[in-house]
Amino acid sequence: FYKLEVPKHVAFIVDGNGRWAIKQGESSGLSIDRTYGHTVGANVTVNIVKRTFALGVDYVTLFLFSTENWTRPKPEIENILGLLNKYLFECANYFQQDKIELKVIGQKHRLPEYTQRLIESVGYKPSSDTNPAERRQVLCLALSYGGRDDIVESCRAITQIALQNQLQQLKNKSTTSEDYSDSKAFSNINIDQSLFSQHTQLGKLGIPDPDLIIRTSGEFRLSNFLLWNSAYSEFEAVSCNWPEFTPDMAEDIILRFHDRKRRFGGISSTI
Repeated sequence: FYKLEVPKHVAFIVDGNGRWAIKQGESSGLSIDRTYGHTVGANVTVNIVKRTFALGVDYVTLFLFSTENWTRPKPEIENILGLLNKYLFECANYFQQDKIELKVIGQKHRLPEYTQRLIESVGYKPSSDTNPAERRQVLCLALSYGGRDDIVESCRAITQIALQNQLQQLKNKSTTSEDYSDSKAFSNINIDQSLFSQHTQLGKLGIPDPDLIIRTSGEFRLSNFLLWNSAYSEFEAVSCNWPEFTPDMAEDIILRFHDRKRRFGGISSTI
């Protein structure tokens, strides 16, 4: 692994597959479907992931399919999910040999049952006697994921804790429901940023916030990706579309992370 400091968690917003395919068709005079871009892009994704982990990054998150992407034409959705199945199956040996855990954030229940079973089976599973302090590498796939949905679900989870707390108080004391208001249910819970983060989808998996987010296609927006968790992430927008993105380009960005000054709203001691 590189001795140069690398980010602990790198997230990629995979963008521009369809536009790249259309551009290829326009330049060649051929009729090229958007799905071709996803096919080329899927192969690029595997190479990017392998290089990123080889650099010593512990967590890699790929924003592959958003909650809004369900509005796309059915054939395109089927193509994307089919490619996901294909490459998960083909990467099973890599996951096991390199001890890469596989996690998913998003509405996993909306994915086809076969895809759900594949996700559960192909990733590396640490044994029960594995030292918790042992270094782990995790590939996290954002599938049917939306940042706003993530925040709403976190609020619901904390509210549920408060309601359970209220019920427990009623059971343990002679307090009546009339003199134990909803506000008292929340008063016994220290709701702060740390608690909220623990109930985001990354937090529930024990995955830290991304240090670096890389987006292709030249767009400068998050597109509803990790809205809470990206508050202090460094951001890099790459002008090329995803199928043109190379492992060398990814490595250059990741290694340049060492030069960034992260102050988290404070003042650097060198200033």
